Parts: sequence; structure tokens; C-alpha cells
Amino acid sequence: MNILQYLTLPADKANHATWGNVAAFLGVICARAAEYVGLPHVPARLAALAAVTAVALAKDVLYDRIMGRGQFDPWDIVATILGGMPVVATV
Repeated sequence: MNILQYLTLPADKANHATWGNVAAFLGVICARAAEYVGLPHVPARLAALAAVTAVALAKDVLYDRIMGRGQFDPWDIVATILGGMPVVATV
């Protein structure tokens, strides 16, 4: 086996990680926008974590498993949430 096989991320998991990153970033934007317009304060880190978790569960549990429109893989949920962790950690 080649060492590069262990260091590369399959395209499906990379897509999940990318969308997890986008979801976390949008969670931060929504938290900051809500604070700007005078709504109750929600910590940006919590909003990012909630957004990425909601997107991961909605896509893989609701869309793939319940609606049957894709192939359910619990590792996709992990990849999505881990993709959002850089945003959560830096906020």
C-alpha cells in the first residue's frame, strides 16, 4: 500500500468537510447579524457549532436516510462536523 492512500481524503468526505466549513461560517455570520440588529446575544462559537451540526444531521439523516434520496453514511456526519471545526475553533 502506498502512504498517499492514507493521507488523501475521498472526494465525498472532502465535499462534506467543505460544506461543514461553509455552514459554520454562515452560523457565525447569522450570530453577528442578530447581535447587530439587537436580538439577544448568541455566542458565535455556539452558533457555528449548531449550524454545522444541523446541516450534517439534516443532510445525512433527513435527506439520505429518511427521504431515501442518497446513501446514508455516519462518517459523512463526522466529516461535515470536522470540516466546520476550524471555524468553530477560530471564532
